[in-house]
Amino acid sequence: MSLLYLPSTPWNLYLSVAHAVQSGESGHRLLLLDQCQPSPYLSALEATLGDVFEAVDQQVLSGKGLDKWRQRQQTFAQLDQWLKNMPHLAGIAVGSDRRVEFQYAMAKASALHSVAGHYLDDGLYSYMGRPWRPVKDRLDGWLKKSVYGRWWHTPPTIGASDWITDVWAWMPDRLVPPLKNKRVHSISPAWFQQAPVQEWVAQLLEMFGVTSEQLDVDLILLLTHPNNARRMPGYEARVQALLARAREAGMRVAAKYHPRVGTADPFGVCKAGARLLPAGMVFEFVLPRLPARARLIGDVSTTVLSARWLRPDLTVFALLDATHPFQQRVEPILRASGAQIIHPEQIDLCIS
Repeated sequence: MSLLYLPSTPWNLYLSVAHAVQSGESGHRLLLLDQCQPSPYLSALEATLGDVFEAVDQQVLSGKGLDKWRQRQQTFAQLDQWLKNMPHLAGIAVGSDRRVEFQYAMAKASALHSVAGHYLDDGLYSYMGRPWRPVKDRLDGWLKKSVYGRWWHTPPTIGASDWITDVWAWMPDRLVPPLKNKRVHSISPAWFQQAPVQEWVAQLLEMFGVTSEQLDVDLILLLTHPNNARRMPGYEARVQALLARAREAGMRVAAKYHPRVGTADPFGVCKAGARLLPAGMVFEFVLPRLPARARLIGDVSTTVLSARWLRPDLTVFALLDATHPFQQRVEPILRASGAQIIHPEQIDLCIS
């Protein structure tokens, strides 16, 4: 039995591929949604996993208003064709059931035969929930029903719509209640060590120019976006001090900026001796290649969680801004994952 995968982020694409390979089935199809430009991840996927996926494509949504609606109509037509050509379709998997394309595909597929809706854990929302905004959410739901169809369901939180029957989670015991009411399955880090998945990852690392030497490090800094750093006085100075201490200790250090930073080095970490990983590459893809001795420091994000999930043997520090209400809410989830919580003034503890 085959599945249709509809990821919209590189992290959920990674999980979709691992899920498809571990299923032991073939004939799956994958459509990468809502991309502003062609994704670099798919060409390698077609080259290495053609025996798992019979079709791979992406949706590039570059327009606004009416143009975006027309582009979505083209995607709907593609989904119609795919669904007709998948007679053994057992389910549709997605990282966010708020995606119009997912709900459209579920409505169409359900009219043909019985299919299950699968939510693949996309990170923090699975464990924090999404705040309900009564006016905005009701208006959004009414607009979507009016524009697209009465099949639209507004989920109370990501993964909790009526279309979802199965939830695949990293920490099942920590899920928000609406997700616990579904059929819950555990995700295993072993999925990502499967040979076909690692062959795809190797192609991606080569494509981004990441070498084994770059990843042979003792410490990795996942640097916060400069806009976030402005809310943490002294952040850049502390990073520089940490790099200086790491040099004194003879540690090899790599650093990675947020993807939106591009090729710039606003904190000057290269001059301080760090190896700079490509900002545009999703960090989760390098995790399987890191040595067990490596320590990782990141701010409050799904990336820190995924580091603990994919590599439970690594020491992971989460840099928490105690003045930020959202980060305070995330702290229990990070602790449950096994991440060690530190504050900006404690950043040099990662070396001691």
